[in-house]
Amino acid sequence: MRIFYTLGWVLLMLCVVSCSHDELCYHHPHDASLRIDVDWSKFVEEVPTGMSVIVYPQGEGAGQPVTQLTNTTTHAIFALPAGRYHTLVYNQSPSEYGSISFRGMDKFETAEVYANTTDSRWYVTRGDEGGRVVTEPEWLGTDYQEDMIVTPEMVDQTAQENLSQVVYSRGRVENSTPIGLLTPLNIVYTITVKVHIEGIYNLRSARASLSGLAEGFWLGKGKTTTNKVTQLLEEWKLTIGPADPTRGTIEAKITCFGLPDGHQGLPEENELMLSLLLVD
Repeated sequence: MRIFYTLGWVLLMLCVVSCSHDELCYHHPHDASLRIDVDWSKFVEEVPTGMSVIVYPQGEGAGQPVTQLTNTTTHAIFALPAGRYHTLVYNQSPSEYGSISFRGMDKFETAEVYANTTDSRWYVTRGDEGGRVVTEPEWLGTDYQEDMIVTPEMVDQTAQENLSQVVYSRGRVENSTPIGLLTPLNIVYTITVKVHIEGIYNLRSARASLSGLAEGFWLGKGKTTTNKVTQLLEEWKLTIGPADPTRGTIEAKITCFGLPDGHQGLPEENELMLSLLLVD
């Protein structure tokens, strides 16, 4: 009988220890509650209704990146263990874009946005470098930060704040420690082509192609990619000269990622091919 009593006391003590350990782990998290602030004031093209924030663990044995898609555009809160991290942000989420796509997002060094391929009823791809025809990218604002350090003291601070409150939430701003500030800038640019024409009354339509433009942008490097593409100019605005109705201009605009990395600024690196259809 004493054996059963002793066994009962042992089981009871194990239950008490187990409950105490669970409660202790709850009140002493292994992660720090951290806040990454985002300032969109310099991204003037549009007011974002959401954003994507990605945190990349660094160092030996680094885990997978942590992505947060949120409609809150002022900050993002992450629960992270002590370590070193890179992070990047861009407006909206990948599914909300139609003219651009993302790839290599599993690593900070390979994270890239690029313009999607499009078909043309009149442009014939020559097959050389820069011959691929792409769409006009939508407005995209992005920024990145390297080497954000999460210290053991930050984890301890989260634990102390947890112990001091009856109800604890890692998602609350007042419970988080600021660790970084991202200020996204626009990486999409507008090219304007304006052509002066004599005898403009003979013009029926115009179309053009511009080669040697950047295919995309490295989000974790802050620069365009080296790949070259071609974009089409198919929508033109015609303006008759006020002093002479036989003279005028046609103008077209396209958005693009700019010039590819390594561009030398030479005229032959970008080729504009213009075709004019006359009324006769």
